[in-house]
Amino acid sequence: MADDSDEEQVGEEQLKEEEALPQKPKKIFINHIDSYHGKNIARIFARAKPGATSEAVEEEEALEEEQAEEKQKKLYDEHPIEDGWKVSGTIKNSQGYKRPPFIHEIIQYKDRNQLVDSLKEMSVIIYDITQDPEQV
Repeated sequence: MADDSDEEQVGEEQLKEEEALPQKPKKIFINHIDSYHGKNIARIFARAKPGATSEAVEEEEALEEEQAEEKQKKLYDEHPIEDGWKVSGTIKNSQGYKRPPFIHEIIQYKDRNQLVDSLKEMSVIIYDITQDPEQV
């Protein structure tokens, strides 16, 4: 019986140590962040916390329902949250493109190897190949 409580204490200590460690920012790559889909997916991820559970999201949504007007403002907020995803991506048409505040980095590359090196740094990669078959 004493062994169970010792194991629980060790488990709790490990969790506290893991929480105390500085977390490496979660990076996400989205191709064509200047497209309609890319921009909106990027905005959503920039406003989301990595590792958030659906329960946390549901609780947050319940609170936001009470403040529907503020929810609308948050949905279209152009600024990322402090501990949210760091969104990077490529753009299809650079002419006249202005980087929105929720985009951490625009990846420019001359060849595929350069792009692959950038992709290796990402935690998540989202590639929309429906609009541009050349992306495959």
